[in-house]
Amino acid sequence: MEIGNDQWRPRCATPRALVVPVPIDPDGDRGPTRGQAAGPRWRRTSPGLYVPVEASRSVEQRIVEAAGHLPPGGMVTGWGGACWTLPRSPIENYTPVVR
Repeated sequence: MEIGNDQWRPRCATPRALVVPVPIDPDGDRGPTRGQAAGPRWRRTSPGLYVPVEASRSVEQRIVEAAGHLPPGGMVTGWGGACWTLPRSPIENYTPVVR
């Protein structure tokens, strides 16, 4: 039995609809208000940052959530950086969602 080369090249689909975490916004324009963040429609990803509860819980989404605390010029490294590097960066597919 001969095995084709494609079986030895694992591929992952490029993630879609990644959501950038947002801080509380008193006006509710760029993020949830404090009351909305405490409700059932928002999920806290880390101190002070939130995504809508329907945001994916994929590995790629978690990388985006963790990167939310990077300082300006900061970089994702390690397996998270490698995940973004091959075959192309999911940052091209960001879909910021604010409700």
